[in-house]
Amino acid sequence: MAYVRGHPYDYDRWEKEGAIGWSYKNCLPYFKKAQNHNLSTGPDDKYRGHDGPLHVSQGKCDSLLHKAFMDAGKTHPIGYTEDMNGYRQEGLGPMDMTIREGIRWSASRAYLHPILDRKNLYTSSGIYCTKILFDKNKAIGIEFLRQMNVPGTQNVDSFSREKIYCQSNIILAGGAINTPQLLMLSGVGPASNLKAHEIPLVQEMSGVGNNLQDHLEIYIQERCSQPITLYNQSSWRFPHNMIRIGLQWFFNRTGLAASSHLESGGFARSRPDVEHPDIQFHFLPSTVHDDGRTAGTCHAYQVHVGPMRSKSSGTIRLASKDPRRHPLLDPNYMAHEEDWIEFRKCIELSREIFREPSFDKFRDGEIGPGEECKTKEQVDEFVRQKAASAYHPSCTCKMGLSSDSNAVVDGETMKVHGLENLMVCVFKDNSTDKVYRFHIVFKILYF
Repeated sequence: MAYVRGHPYDYDRWEKEGAIGWSYKNCLPYFKKAQNHNLSTGPDDKYRGHDGPLHVSQGKCDSLLHKAFMDAGKTHPIGYTEDMNGYRQEGLGPMDMTIREGIRWSASRAYLHPILDRKNLYTSSGIYCTKILFDKNKAIGIEFLRQMNVPGTQNVDSFSREKIYCQSNIILAGGAINTPQLLMLSGVGPASNLKAHEIPLVQEMSGVGNNLQDHLEIYIQERCSQPITLYNQSSWRFPHNMIRIGLQWFFNRTGLAASSHLESGGFARSRPDVEHPDIQFHFLPSTVHDDGRTAGTCHAYQVHVGPMRSKSSGTIRLASKDPRRHPLLDPNYMAHEEDWIEFRKCIELSREIFREPSFDKFRDGEIGPGEECKTKEQVDEFVRQKAASAYHPSCTCKMGLSSDSNAVVDGETMKVHGLENLMVCVFKDNSTDKVYRFHIVFKILYF
């Protein structure tokens, strides 16, 4: 539920690298067109939009610990920013959140729900796309399996095989994992991988499934000397509080369940010569372990921190020609030495923030990495053991010029190089339910 656009220089770099039309000046009007900023929760400036379908509010940051985190930016060289999606991204400050009146305002709620009754829109669930149908190099339709309502069965006999043909473009919107998987199932991708699974080659594209990038993050945790964290509210040891919070949200859409509680955060540079921030922070007035699967055991707070532009990249390849089988993911984390350098800086800066005067009355000893973690080797081992995915896979169908052997999609038309009527929807997959859960979304537009 964090609304973070990215730094203007990121988009300018995209255009320099071949994604024509994706500079910040080109993207900003669409950011504003999409956004419906709640003026009562944050500053009004020329970078925000007010009439779009995606409702955005700034974190309330009512917790004394959120205030301490943001105040730390005012005394630390990182600095403070009142609008990290505005003029100045760098610094610590309140986060923008896709929450409206206590409800997560997802892209689906913003764009899809209001138009479900359109005559030219058909939606369905329980579908596994098997392949794109081609006439030579022209995409003409989709073949898929529709799950039948046969209780207790999960074999192929519980699916019906169907096809849909279209007259215009097919748009793949399966995210950074399922989109390259579907392309490869359809015969578009690295020839060796397709041949291994006896999939007829439609077009050799070595870039499909390459260039997999993700954000790794790590938690820096500290005990809190005062009982002002979420520990009493969210721990299974206090079920009466959990029930009260749930009922308050269910009936009024208010209370602690109406926020993700990652209401403050920030950005910093790992070195003075870095052109724009390459480290991101999310602050939480509590602690979580294993993505929330394990509850904390005391009053504490933490910052999630990680580098944003890792030099390491991995691959996605088919494990089977069965579309229901998960593809093989090799994220190739921490393969570049600079990634280790940046993570050391992430931990160093986080510790410095927690040593600022604003935390003096709350600080009660470091939980993780722990006071004994001091040397470079110890810090690296902590990263090796505790760094985890932020569930932001991306870049497996790279935009770029046709001369780039790794590029899959033309940045101007969003069409797959060398193929007709086939487009890829560019978005970041933030799925956090079951890691890499198999779900393919497809849209066929009729005009």
